[in-house]
Amino acid sequence: MSQQSSSKEISNGNRPIWHKDLKDMEIEEPSYIVDQLISKSGINAISGLPESHKSFITLEIAKCISLGVPFLGKFQTERGKVFIVDEENRKGRIKVRLDALTEEVLEVSILAEHGLKIDSDGTSEAIIKYCKYYDIGTVIFDSLSSMHDADENSNSQMAKVFSKLMLLANKGLTVIFIHHEPKSAGRNPEYASLRGAGDILAKCDIHLSLSHPKDKKDTILVKQMKNRDSERLPNFEIAVHSEEDKTWFEYVGEVSEHVGKGYRTDNAIIELLTTDGELYQGQITKAVNGIKGIGGEKMVLKRLTLLTNSGKINHRIAPDEKNKNYYSVNMEQPDE
Repeated sequence: MSQQSSSKEISNGNRPIWHKDLKDMEIEEPSYIVDQLISKSGINAISGLPESHKSFITLEIAKCISLGVPFLGKFQTERGKVFIVDEENRKGRIKVRLDALTEEVLEVSILAEHGLKIDSDGTSEAIIKYCKYYDIGTVIFDSLSSMHDADENSNSQMAKVFSKLMLLANKGLTVIFIHHEPKSAGRNPEYASLRGAGDILAKCDIHLSLSHPKDKKDTILVKQMKNRDSERLPNFEIAVHSEEDKTWFEYVGEVSEHVGKGYRTDNAIIELLTTDGELYQGQITKAVNGIKGIGGEKMVLKRLTLLTNSGKINHRIAPDEKNKNYYSVNMEQPDE
């Protein structure tokens, strides 16, 4: 059957498109509203443990977008209006922080202490309508966990939440949400991740993780954990400066990432289980052992235990197979 210029409707007016028609379409290429850091018309996550300056840095990003000035004096921004939905901070705290960041009047609209839920019927449509009326291009949610009533550890329930956020992105809005990281990120910073179901990270275009290097509370380490459309940026540090009632951030520079043998072994195990599905211990050891830069059998067994304890992989014992130990990737990581 030859390809037609139009396709038969699947459902509700949705029609697939043939590749030859897609080639002729003028579609905006992936781009950034903050160069290399925030995806335009995408879904962006900024995460960290408590007191990692997540909210403050996000306000700085909002300020730079509103004024059209480079973030940290380095990353170019596309100027535009910003809408902040904040259920974590009171209006007074937001005012103090914005006043500390700038004396300029920003084109930033703020909805705080309202109890808005993105997964409630009509909320995403109302936000789209509001942003269209005021020509707003960026929406910030602080924080994601305050914006829904779903079970954060359920992929199916969080997929419904993100379907609402996707409505915003599909209308051309840049979505930024702040989220927490599991407690294990504090013990093992190399495992910085988004707390809750794996579907949260899966739906993000970009994920930035913020943390303080040991004994350096005036320094923020930024790790770009995911960039769907480009190579991830190297880690870099931001200096936090405060003087009287003023706060400002300064780009310090790139930081080399020291990756140990244990971390490389973990990545090899997770990649193997993601590709091959559930495997028993002997299969994993045989497949991973001997890879350059990866630990031997004792290291593999140790890392399997640590990965299980961190909730990154599942472990089960098969009594009918002489108590073989089976492992698989945990698609719904527990909230700590």
